[in-house]
Amino acid sequence: MLEQLTNVLVIEDNPGDADLIRALFEEASGERFNVETADRLQTGLRRLSLGAVDLVLLDLSLPDSQGIATLHAAVQAAPEVPVVVMTGLDDEALALEAMKQGAQDYLVKGRVGSVLLARTARYAIERSRSQRTLRESHRLTQQLVDTLYIYDSAHQRIVYGSPRFCALLGEDPNGIASTRPSLSKELVHPEDRSRFAKHIETLSGADAPEEVEGQFRIKIANGNWRWLQARETVFTRDAGRPSLILGTAYDVTKQKELEERVAELEEQARQLQAPPANSGIQARYSELDDFAPDMMALVDMVSGKVVQCNEAFAEAAGQRKEDLLGRTREEISHSGASETVRAALAAVETETETDLMLLRPDGSQVRLLHRATPVRDEVGRVVAKRAVWRDVTEIRRVEQAMAQQSQELARAQADLADFAYIASHDLKEPLRGISNYAGFLLEDHADTIDEKAKVRLETIVRLAKRQEELVDTLLHYSELGTGEAARKRVDLQTVLQRAIDLLQPLARQANADIRVAKPLPTIECDAALVLELFSHLISNAIRFNDKAQKRVEIGFESAQEKGPGPGLPAAPFVFHVRDNGIGISEKHRAAIFQFLKRLHGRDEYGGGVGAGLAIVGKIVEKHRGKIWLQSDPGEGTTFYFTLQGEGN
Repeated sequence: MLEQLTNVLVIEDNPGDADLIRALFEEASGERFNVETADRLQTGLRRLSLGAVDLVLLDLSLPDSQGIATLHAAVQAAPEVPVVVMTGLDDEALALEAMKQGAQDYLVKGRVGSVLLARTARYAIERSRSQRTLRESHRLTQQLVDTLYIYDSAHQRIVYGSPRFCALLGEDPNGIASTRPSLSKELVHPEDRSRFAKHIETLSGADAPEEVEGQFRIKIANGNWRWLQARETVFTRDAGRPSLILGTAYDVTKQKELEERVAELEEQARQLQAPPANSGIQARYSELDDFAPDMMALVDMVSGKVVQCNEAFAEAAGQRKEDLLGRTREEISHSGASETVRAALAAVETETETDLMLLRPDGSQVRLLHRATPVRDEVGRVVAKRAVWRDVTEIRRVEQAMAQQSQELARAQADLADFAYIASHDLKEPLRGISNYAGFLLEDHADTIDEKAKVRLETIVRLAKRQEELVDTLLHYSELGTGEAARKRVDLQTVLQRAIDLLQPLARQANADIRVAKPLPTIECDAALVLELFSHLISNAIRFNDKAQKRVEIGFESAQEKGPGPGLPAAPFVFHVRDNGIGISEKHRAAIFQFLKRLHGRDEYGGGVGAGLAIVGKIVEKHRGKIWLQSDPGEGTTFYFTLQGEGN
């Protein structure tokens, strides 16, 4: 029994389902649940960010997110909060994928009572806590074991060192106790010995704290010095004083070297910026590079006038260099930018960047990126500002066009999301009603209607379910056209094996032999999408096969071995799925990748809506790959494809 209040966040957009879940929790005997609801994924994620949530019940079909991506977002937002998927889809493959992607359990709406729901919540929370505790315990144990050592405080000797700690010192673990006498005399760098002595004194006192940290340079076996970050705690005491110290150590040499290098560079920069004695402003900047592509000028902070500039600046201003000298920036800048110019002139204590509009004599305008650096005199006062202008007119034009395109794309994606919501809810709801009421008529009036009416009602149920399947397929196909593939390094052999495992019932029923020529490589791809790709290709290889002994082979070759396919970009691997099925004639090869295109009767070769290869094509396209085929009608077909990625 859960004695304390359990906070449950239900992310569900259907108010009726949300109310039902709340009622089931209220009915749970001996349980105390506080149920909050969110009708959008983003609303739920914001609530998760506030904390105090013990369990998430998640629907995978939401207005702003669909499928496994919804689970990914919830798990990433709060990794420590257990998530139970509760959806209307009774899909074993989806349930298995959800569990592998981080869900604690998978429940189907309409098949859950109050007892099962409460028990699932309790088990998910306790299982998540146990997993978290186990991970933390493993992390701490591994951390301690990896770099552990024991130090004899009374004799100032290391009496034990783990293999990794000894490797840090370049010592044999079996001989460290005899080869390392006094630490302060031999191991510690002379510059660190006083600090190390205070460290030891702190650990050796009667009132020693439970844990002490320090950084020291330690001499290793080859005579070099290595920085170690040590964390030590009192292990045993003798007459009230620490006798044995338990410690862990980490090599921070590279970090310290980097810190020293940064300090050197900062000092060099400070020296370079220091003004030379008895030098005037113009003397320091009298020869600006007239060949530099960027526009350069020197502005006197007292008068606000340009006292030096280069030819690039004069050309951009549409004036001669000598005509610009002695004029203020406001006189040569666009009037609408004068406020920006004044702000840039005032902000001289630190380097600044500002966009400006420069007005040419012919009336044309140039967009400039203005970078200003203060110039100081011998006593540190700002007396001038060195300015560099870069013509960014074309860059800003392109950026504006890209921003406009991004907005249009965002609107298009929003429209697609609205369509997905309508397709997944508004279009399917009437279909469910038609199917349900036709079913009610068949059940309640079976004795009063004739056989012809029964056949018609059964046809209505079948067609409604088929239409719902078409809507689901259309929704999934539209989702594949948005966003980017979630690429990461993936062992393709593991993904392929999962696809084969899911298809084993179909393979056994069809007497199909599925073979893998050689283990597939590790590449960069979206594992969930590639799993779906393999599932469609292997399933088609089994279903579109009229042989008594069906054979399916999956393999790959290097691009050099295979040679390029039609329009194929360079790719290290070319994968294939080969079968001995019915084959595909030349005239139909262009049509097989069309959406909802079937080449056979509706119920032939296992039925379906004709979307499998269209989805495969979309997945390959999202990976910037290519797909093509070779086929002999009556003999079989081989599909070839590539998957492009940063690491492929």
